[in-house]
Amino acid sequence: TRRGELMANPTVVNVTDDFAGAGVTLYEVALTGANQPSSGHLVVLCASGDKNITSFGSPTNTTTTSVALFDTQVSLVVAWYVCTGVETSISGTVGANIAGANLAAVELEQDGTTGTWTVVTSATDNTDDTAVTVWQTGTTGTVTREAIAIAAFSKDSVNTAGTPTYTNSYTSEYASANGSTQAGLWVASLPVSSGTTSTQITLTGGTADQMSGAVVVFGKIPTVSPAAGHASGTGTAHQPS
Repeated sequence: TRRGELMANPTVVNVTDDFAGAGVTLYEVALTGANQPSSGHLVVLCASGDKNITSFGSPTNTTTTSVALFDTQVSLVVAWYVCTGVETSISGTVGANIAGANLAAVELEQDGTTGTWTVVTSATDNTDDTAVTVWQTGTTGTVTREAIAIAAFSKDSVNTAGTPTYTNSYTSEYASANGSTQAGLWVASLPVSSGTTSTQITLTGGTADQMSGAVVVFGKIPTVSPAAGHASGTGTAHQPS
């Protein structure tokens, strides 16, 4: 990428979901076949948790955890890694999983072959332990480059999931189906290039329960090459005549 050149915003190219049953302490989304991510892409794991999952660790991938919200009623995790082209899953261990959890792996790509994926900014809003059908992510810091915001929401149970809608033009990427007592999960995205960002979810017709929310903004830091004609460490001295 040449100095001063801007890359396009990252885009969502695939979403793969899975479920961790009650008592299962490995959260894992298989990424095989058509769902295997491409080298250089970013995979973001969004995971709900029934009650307090107490911890999240990554046994199989070099994964960075950006959100780990734990509470006596509901938990929420957002973790990610950069693909090398050989990964077949994204996973993490949890300390407890009482009634099951929903999981979604979101694959992102960004135009340009150079640059390093990074978290630009993020925000969280942990549950206050009241039963609700409306919740928010909190507001991020300022975004100063082409990026994408991934918002995730968890709910203590998903007996009736309801229909999700989001503020601030976020697009739904994953939504829990009706279930029983397992934790629900909803994921949405928005390309962002400047300013702060946040969203609020409303689950119309859904069962009220405790909810947590977060938003993480991902983008690449471009690789900067020296400007043409300015070779580093070389030069010619000009003496006055």
